[in-house]
Amino acid sequence: TKSGHNDGHHSHTDIATFILNVAGDSLIPDPGRGLYSKEYFRQARYENVFNNSYSHSVPRIGGQLQAPGPEFGGVRRFYGEIVEHGQRGAIKYAVVDFHKAYDIPALTRARRTFEFDAATGALALRDEFAFDGPPLVVEEAFTTWHPVEANGATARIAGEHAAVELHIVEPAGAVFTVERLEEACRQNMFDGVLSRLAAELPTGATRFVLEIAPV
Repeated sequence: TKSGHNDGHHSHTDIATFILNVAGDSLIPDPGRGLYSKEYFRQARYENVFNNSYSHSVPRIGGQLQAPGPEFGGVRRFYGEIVEHGQRGAIKYAVVDFHKAYDIPALTRARRTFEFDAATGALALRDEFAFDGPPLVVEEAFTTWHPVEANGATARIAGEHAAVELHIVEPAGAVFTVERLEEACRQNMFDGVLSRLAAELPTGATRFVLEIAPV
């Protein structure tokens, strides 16, 4: 996973994203860069899906993606921080605070906790949100270049050498949908198609728990 800041003309708005690799397959990857063009390094840069949060495994909150910082200058206005990491027995963990990656004053907390079981390869992901006022709608998202199938609160991503099953533990009522970003991939001259696996949380929900396990 990563924290850092969203400043700079080469940045992507991807604080708290992560990569999950199993047996050589990046089943949840960093999607990579878009096609270089004049617009790629100008004001329209973050209209490109591969530069903004829509192609990364981070939430959309209140309908908003993470905010880009200034083109130059290192102001670090929109950022995240790994506040804790370590290991307890077979469990490796990391905690990322990332609410300041969004230009949403009402968002007072967005914390992502990873717990990875090195013995089994299972990953537990927990997101917690808090707001100054009524909770905003949260849409969780996970992207992949590999085939993905969704069935309610469960989804499966299958690579060439391995596969994982994703299961939403909390909240009740959240279900997966799959969107294939075909046009964006064509515009950026990718051979494959990136899929976006998303789940909108029920109104008022401020906690999301996901289990990912090799199958």
